Amino acid sequence: MGYHSNIKSDRVKQRQCLVIITLIVLCTVFFLVVSLSTNNGGVKDNVSVAAAKVIVKMKQGTSAISGNVNAPNLRVGGDPSAAASDSIDTVTEPPSTTIVSLLSHREGDLQRHSSSISTPTTSVPPRIDRIYYINMDKNQKRRELMEGWLKDQTIPYQRFSAMRGGENVTCKNNTKNDHRERCRGIAGVAMSNVAIMDQRNTTGLTLVLEDDYQVKNMTLLEESLKHIPSDFDVVRWDCWGRKPKEFQWMNKHAFRTACINATTGKEMGCSRWFCGGNHATLWRGGRSLQKLRDIWSSPYDGIDCLLTTAKLKSYCINGKFRGKIGNLVKVKGEKTDIPKVLD
Repeated sequence: MGYHSNIKSDRVKQRQCLVIITLIVLCTVFFLVVSLSTNNGGVKDNVSVAAAKVIVKMKQGTSAISGNVNAPNLRVGGDPSAAASDSIDTVTEPPSTTIVSLLSHREGDLQRHSSSISTPTTSVPPRIDRIYYINMDKNQKRRELMEGWLKDQTIPYQRFSAMRGGENVTCKNNTKNDHRERCRGIAGVAMSNVAIMDQRNTTGLTLVLEDDYQVKNMTLLEESLKHIPSDFDVVRWDCWGRKPKEFQWMNKHAFRTACINATTGKEMGCSRWFCGGNHATLWRGGRSLQKLRDIWSSPYDGIDCLLTTAKLKSYCINGKFRGKIGNLVKVKGEKTDIPKVLD
């Protein structure tokens, strides 16, 4: 009697263990399927139905295993979607109203979360197609500096001879004669950038560097693009200066350089002026370049300051990553060609 009782007890325990193991496996498959629906919006509806059927199968499997200790084990490992498919093929009844409601609620949460940012970031960062660095002919040391590190990375690059504004160029707020040389320098930077658009290949993604910025980790620079929306027009790295409180931070690494009213969605005045530098700037080809042309046209101003606008989607990527992306370099004997304002 006691012997048979122990056998019975052992079988009950085996059944309970199999029930628990089966629930764990099927819940794992369910969450894998829901995770796939989060990353692949185009198949979200199909995956949601599949997930519902997996839950129904889980309920059916529980009762089946409870009555049969010799029930076959579920497939573990390999392709999770294949295991889910095997379960789905044997389902003969539609998912319950409760399960469908649960999945719809889950999808609604995901949609509300994604709507907080106009365009989602991408998990796979885009690749930079080419690099141009702008360098004055007289600044040979800076040219040697740039060539020294650019030759050790894999993206094609080319030097572009910097231009300088003529005597008759016009700049914004240019009211003092003391500012003439500064105006010529500012105009030269804008003219050089626009000339690259006119004279060089700028399809795809083009990185434009000033000759006093060294990228320490090009792979990290490209990877950092996943922290901003994928429909950007222009991106800069290591932007300096205090940021207006109205700027929208996308995350702890990146912000948009525009002051936009959160209620109306329209551009408003910033509490402080922001420039940020133009030492490392990424352009997107096509319509984005036309937006930059319009903003950087005469009368000239600092092209970095002009990127604080809602007329285009301009972002700065700062923040601490697993390494340093780049840094400004001082070259002895060769200073900037844009003099400081003389009061």
